Amino acid sequence: MANFNYIVSLLALGACCVLAQRPGEGKCPQPPVQQEFQVAEYLGKWYDYAHYEVSFEVGAKCIEARYSPLYNGHIRVFNSQIGFTGSNSTAVGEAYAPEPLEGAKLAVSFFNSTQTTANYWVLSTDYVSYSMVYSCTQVSGFISMQV
Repeated sequence: MANFNYIVSLLALGACCVLAQRPGEGKCPQPPVQQEFQVAEYLGKWYDYAHYEVSFEVGAKCIEARYSPLYNGHIRVFNSQIGFTGSNSTAVGEAYAPEPLEGAKLAVSFFNSTQTTANYWVLSTDYVSYSMVYSCTQVSGFISMQV
C-alpha cells in the first residue's frame, strides 16, 4: 500500500509539473479576493502581462481574454493568443460565481465541460488597468497546482 501511495504521489507531482510551473505542498492557499466585486465593470478585454507558465501558453504571446455577458447571467470567456508557431489559437468558455456572495470567485470552464467550484479568483482589480487573478487545483490531499 505504501508503494501505491508513493506512485500516485509521483504521478500527481508529474501532472503538476506538466500543467503548471507551480506545484505546491499541502492544500491550496485561500488568499483574500476583491471585496464587493462588480462583474459588469470587469467585462471587456484584458491583456496578459505576467503569469506562471501553463502548458497551453508555452511560448505564446499577445495573450488576451475578452469577457462579455451571456443571456443566462453567466459570462462568456473568449481567450486568444499567438502560439509559438505563429498561429492564432482561441478557446471559448463560460464563467459564473457559484457562490453569489463571493462574486470574485468564478468557476470557469472550457470545451463544454462543467466547473462547479471557483477556479478563477480575482484577488485585486481597479477594473481598468490591472487585475490580479489566482487559481489553484487540489491534485491530492497533499499536492496542489497553483497558476
